[in-house]
Amino acid sequence: MFWPFYKITLKRRLEETRKIIVDFLISASSYTPSGQEALKVVLQRIIDVLDDVKLTRGNLLKISGDISARDRAYLMLRIELEELLSSGRYHIYRGSLGSTGLELFFLLRKVNMALYVFGIQEESEMEEYIDSVQDQINEVG
Repeated sequence: MFWPFYKITLKRRLEETRKIIVDFLISASSYTPSGQEALKVVLQRIIDVLDDVKLTRGNLLKISGDISARDRAYLMLRIELEELLSSGRYHIYRGSLGSTGLELFFLLRKVNMALYVFGIQEESEMEEYIDSVQDQINEVG
């Protein structure tokens, strides 16, 4: 019987990506109630994205180049955190994040710092990215 190799490979890559993201989130999130809520929100979002092939392919298209599974997972997590923060659902007032939103922003900063440490981006790119997300947060709410 013929086994579609690409499906097995895609499934393995998604499981590897999921494991890397979950390990990072558990180690990076705070133990406060809002930190745990942010952890639940992000984990659910990541599970939904990885289970939906169209969303996953869309995110992978945003991530170009031949990169490691770890780097791919962190870039995917950064995309999802940015989308959550710019949605306006975690604001208490226009331009002001609530406690869960602040925890999400904290996780985004940690992911961004990890990408800098891994050599995926330069320090100036890291700062520009955080500034652009902060601008989106200030506009939405």
